[in-house]
Amino acid sequence: MISLSLPIEHFKLSAKEQLYLKNANKYFQNDSLTTAFIQNERRFDYIFVIPVYNEENFIADTLIHLAQRICSELHRFSCCILVVNNGSTDTSSDIIEGLSSKINVPLYQVYFPVKGVGAARKYGNDLSAVRAIYHKHDLDSMKIVNTDADTFIYEGILSELTTLSHDINIASGECNFYRAH
Repeated sequence: MISLSLPIEHFKLSAKEQLYLKNANKYFQNDSLTTAFIQNERRFDYIFVIPVYNEENFIADTLIHLAQRICSELHRFSCCILVVNNGSTDTSSDIIEGLSSKINVPLYQVYFPVKGVGAARKYGNDLSAVRAIYHKHDLDSMKIVNTDADTFIYEGILSELTTLSHDINIASGECNFYRAH
């Protein structure tokens, strides 16, 4: 079991919940930012997971743009952005922290140091599932959207995602996005 203490009512977990917790236990980071993300009680319909490693040149524009797209196209849903900082040695972390109070979408930053973009993305996905389990939210109603720190989203794509997401839990929209110059 992960080192985060679960309330007593969580000891009867479904097989799916047990599997997520077992997988997450192998690499769970027990730090204050991760714990704060998990313990926040707000239920999110969509969690946008963005791995970041030394993206100081792109991350502010990407997060501002993504927040605007979310507010415009997903305003009827509860959404958040989860940035998984993969050990950045530049000012990416400071930029993200500074934006957290300036954009209209909840923005969380957690650390998963230097294990690669794929591992950071998986950590964000599993962390989102652990958060849902912790609060007894329905895992099947939460949608995780993976994107990159230097990626912009075409207008209308997030609206389109809501019609597709009835059948999926994790989406990677890389083929529908375009890179910032």
